[in-house]
Amino acid sequence: MPAGAGGPYRLVIPGELASVKPVVRLVSGGQVLAESRVEGVAVDGGRMVLLALGEDVAGGGLQDWLSRGAGSLATLKYLSPGELPGDSLLLGAADIIMIGPAGVSRLSREQVKALKEWVHLGGSLVLLGGAGAGEGGSFADVSPVQVSSRQVVDGKLGGLRSGGPLPVAAGRLVAGKALAVENGVPVLARRPLGRGEVLYCGADPGDLGGEARDVWSALLNSTVPGPGIKVRPLQGPYLIGGPAADPLVAPSAYIPRLTGPPVRC
Repeated sequence: MPAGAGGPYRLVIPGELASVKPVVRLVSGGQVLAESRVEGVAVDGGRMVLLALGEDVAGGGLQDWLSRGAGSLATLKYLSPGELPGDSLLLGAADIIMIGPAGVSRLSREQVKALKEWVHLGGSLVLLGGAGAGEGGSFADVSPVQVSSRQVVDGKLGGLRSGGPLPVAAGRLVAGKALAVENGVPVLARRPLGRGEVLYCGADPGDLGGEARDVWSALLNSTVPGPGIKVRPLQGPYLIGGPAADPLVAPSAYIPRLTGPPVRC
């Protein structure tokens, strides 16, 4: 802060620090000029928030996987990409954000920038179907896999999936660790980034099929607590001087389409 100047400042504090009642100090030349205990609103709740940006994220047995394990600890919420805040501080209520190719194409430059900042602050971004991971793509600089083409692999994924041939986004691992490789193609991968991580799945959820629970286990077990874990540590940012992120934690107005039986007109 320049001498003689002043103004509003926003502080982003990791959740584990927020729980110990931190103090903010103004220091000059090694001397404490002022100090104040942090008071604000923790944007994390007791439950994890999994945010799916668009309908193409549904499928692949995700909801079934949650219901068998972390469903009591996690909330799956759908949000249209256009409703995603363009400020990383307002994304703090989400623990995991999942997006597919269709959703990436609808994101603005500000939203993409906010998502990357949110990851560095501790969020987990899941790129499905190789979303934005191709050369020049929105998330090419943070994805563990650089996508260059599409390919059909055997689809067993080392026993994680029981289905047949699986079309995937194909490329090479450029950072992090491959979690599943099929026919020489990294299909699942993880890349630590700042305090958070970027998780990659080369397959579209709709192509995984309903018997792909183990795929989600391999991809998300490092982030979503398993059965028997009652309390998770706060990991997201702590927002000072403002309310929690309403679009992310408010009751959802967006429900994925449900396909009903054919009706004669």
